[in-house]
Amino acid sequence: MLTCIGNMKIRTRLYAGFGAIVIALIALVGISYDSSSRLARANSLNVTSYETQEQMHALLESLANIQTGARGYALTGDDMFLAPLQAGKITFNERMEKARALVRGHGQQTARLDTLAVEQKKWL
Repeated sequence: MLTCIGNMKIRTRLYAGFGAIVIALIALVGISYDSSSRLARANSLNVTSYETQEQMHALLESLANIQTGARGYALTGDDMFLAPLQAGKITFNERMEKARALVRGHGQQTARLDTLAVEQKKWL
């Protein structure tokens, strides 16, 4: 094999060397593009996860506001305590819609949100 390369003209050897370098660079570009695509997809999923967690925390906060208002009204009979209850109901429904939009296509997460919505309706 080395004698075959040794018998080649210098021009042919240079073309072969540059060709090998170009092929290697094309392969590296392809691998880099694939890695970048995977990273972008993982980043997108990560952002969606954080947004979903934010909505879940907001749902819990809404439920706490509803509970606070209901307790305050039950203890005092003062209509002032109905404001957090009403605000909590509105916020809960808004956050539930946002959360459903984020988990659309994820059966288990959608089922959990459905269960939460049913429990919230039973509670009220």
